[in-house]
Amino acid sequence: MNFVARKQFANVKELGLKLDEKEKGFIHQEHVHKGARFSYGKEGVEYIDLPANEKQVIGQLLHSGCAVIDNTKDDQSVKAVAKIDAQVKAERKAEEAAEERARKAAVPIQDLIATAVATAVAQAVPAALKAAGGGSK
Repeated sequence: MNFVARKQFANVKELGLKLDEKEKGFIHQEHVHKGARFSYGKEGVEYIDLPANEKQVIGQLLHSGCAVIDNTKDDQSVKAVAKIDAQVKAERKAEEAAEERARKAAVPIQDLIATAVATAVAQAVPAALKAAGGGSK
């Protein structure tokens, strides 16, 4: 059976979830990210024909809100998947905007060093002149 992740969760090896690198939302095998497509169980086998332990895993995935069934023949499934895809797109856009704001707000290290050196020189020169007996009185 095919699924789409509603939220991110660990891909515990013992579960037997199959993530395909070519599928939408794939980042790496150890974690199922929101919007990722994955499969579970034997390909082409209907839910009713699955063993009890596989039905239990699928029930937990669905009940916990971790995934929805990706069934292109079911309108509710198609709508649910489209909603998840829209959320993922909006979240990625917000993350990119936040990263861009952070990049623009970040001060380059060279500027920080130049400011620190200028401050140190500004404090040290008058003290050195005073110690040498020079400077204004």
